Amino acid sequence: MKTKIRTILRTTFIAIIAATAVMLVAVSCLSCENGPHGGLTDEQKQAQAKAYWERILPKTEWEPQISGYSSGETPFAIGTPLTLDICREGSGFKVDFLSGGFVMKSCKLNVAGTTATLSDASTDYHVTLSRNPDGSDPVIAIYFESNDPVCYSLVE
Repeated sequence: MKTKIRTILRTTFIAIIAATAVMLVAVSCLSCENGPHGGLTDEQKQAQAKAYWERILPKTEWEPQISGYSSGETPFAIGTPLTLDICREGSGFKVDFLSGGFVMKSCKLNVAGTTATLSDASTDYHVTLSRNPDGSDPVIAIYFESNDPVCYSLVE
């Protein structure tokens, strides 16, 4: 009788050890697959960025960042920095370039994560969507005719 009890206890102990080992292997494999911090894939990062920008853009006004390297000029009004007024339109956004409350040009903005395309009737412009280097305010950079973008800051 004692040998049967010992056999049962030994079998139970081995089964518990085996189950624990299997669980540890499964948990370690899952954690390796997701990365050390549960990192996101590139597609997930782009979707997250697109959701952020689609949430922040509607009904906003943006002013040009004028500095030593950027005049804030657009090809729509040479010599006059224009502000942006953005509102939702269909699956994208309507962007009005304004000067003193007058619409100088209207374009369509299609967001694809941290990049976007600004289109008018004849031209497409590359746009990057980011934050200031310190991680604070959002910034829209539009590449019109050169590699130097015209950057815009959100008007609060």
